[in-house]
Amino acid sequence: MVFDRWEFGSEFHFDSGAVAGSNTPPTPWSSHPNRLYSCGRDALTEALRQGGVAFGWRRLWVPDYMCEEVVEAAQSVIEIARYRCLPTEPFPRPWESLNLGDTDALLIVNTFGLREGTDWPTERVFGVIEDHTHDPTSAWASTSSADFALA
Repeated sequence: MVFDRWEFGSEFHFDSGAVAGSNTPPTPWSSHPNRLYSCGRDALTEALRQGGVAFGWRRLWVPDYMCEEVVEAAQSVIEIARYRCLPTEPFPRPWESLNLGDTDALLIVNTFGLREGTDWPTERVFGVIEDHTHDPTSAWASTSSADFALA
């Protein structure tokens, strides 16, 4: 099997002085309020803290195919529950099979950049966090309607 691209995750040093005033093109998320973190775990835990305060989130549903270090970090902030979601299967639309309430948040991960997006229910009571780390410049990332998005 041949892959056109590969990815290796890690924590990155960030020098904000090197970026200030640079002529980098805008990113898909430039028009939205955003913050930079050196790793996805920190971004997710901060989104969960803010979601807990702003929306009353008490439980986060995570895919069962998920980086355990990220799950452990999230568990330090919120109760964790799992739903079945494998990159080798069609996207499960967990809001249709889970009993999600207004204190629940759902983490949707574009694992390996294989997903093309989703159509959220028009009137949802649960929170949504989308993880676009594997394909941050996708059309889905740039049109996200999630409460929080990570990239």
